[in-house]
Amino acid sequence: KRTTMRILIGLLIQRPQLAAQIPSIQGLEQTGLAGVELFIELVNTCMAQPGLTTGQLLELYRGNKFSQQLETLATWNHMIVEDMIEATFLDTLGKLYDSVLEQRQEELIARDRTHGLSSEERKELWSLNMALAKKD
Repeated sequence: KRTTMRILIGLLIQRPQLAAQIPSIQGLEQTGLAGVELFIELVNTCMAQPGLTTGQLLELYRGNKFSQQLETLATWNHMIVEDMIEATFLDTLGKLYDSVLEQRQEELIARDRTHGLSSEERKELWSLNMALAKKD
C-alpha cells in the first residue's frame, strides 16, 4: 500500500542521499503518524553519515525491530521513474508537512471552541491559517 510514510521511508532507504534534501524534520514527531519515528531516525542516521549506501543503512538496522520492514522497502518497486524520484520525495514530504500544519490548526480550533486560546495560541493559529492559505 502506498502511504505517505511508506513512500518517504522506501525512497530514503533506496536513496539515503535524499536526506540532504530535507529542510527540517522539526515538529514531525508530534504527528503520531505510523512510521514517523522510523523516518526521523533514518533521516538523522543518513545526515550523520553522508554517503551511506542502502546496504550500509540496512546493516545498521540489522536485528532492529524495523529491520524486516526496511529490507522489504529497500527492494520495493515504488514504480516512480528514475528522474522523478527526488521530486516525488520532496512533494510527498511537503504533503506530510501540510498534514502536520492542518492537524495543529484543527487542535487549536477545537481548543478555541472549548477553552479559548491564549494570545500565543491565537498568533500560532493565525500563522497556520496564513501558511495553509498560501498552499491553496
